[in-house]
Amino acid sequence: MAQSFAKGFYNSHAWLASRKRYLDAVVDTSGNILVSKERDGDIVYVRKDDPNETPVPSECVIPPRMCERCFKRGELTPAKVVHHIEHITPENIDDPHVTLRYANMQRLCQDCHAFVHSGQTEPRVTFDENGNVVPKNESLQSMIERLTETVDESRNIYRSKR
Repeated sequence: MAQSFAKGFYNSHAWLASRKRYLDAVVDTSGNILVSKERDGDIVYVRKDDPNETPVPSECVIPPRMCERCFKRGELTPAKVVHHIEHITPENIDDPHVTLRYANMQRLCQDCHAFVHSGQTEPRVTFDENGNVVPKNESLQSMIERLTETVDESRNIYRSKR
């Protein structure tokens, strides 16, 4: 949710147009905008501002509308948010170098965006195809199982006292 000082900016034509262009762009794992070029009958991607047009390795090419953080972990997750790496503040909201520059933008899924703002570095859970929470590490899984067993035992004790 945008802070009150930024609501006008997030509804502006300039932001909405930049956001859409960035979501639809092909980027590399460093956040550079890429353009496609034909080379020897193949399509390769190069950085938009690279005068040498050096091809970017295919494993570093992030498709449009995909979360950049998830991609770096080997996952393809649709991006829902264009996040400002340097956060927008009342002091920099009028600076297009901060608000509209692609180098300050990052496409994120809702989970990654929440984790970025919470200060955590990696999500601790993910979701399976049925929407169930799946812990990303074994120690968290064992902790959840232990807590579930404790809750189940508490329910049985509670029921038996009735």
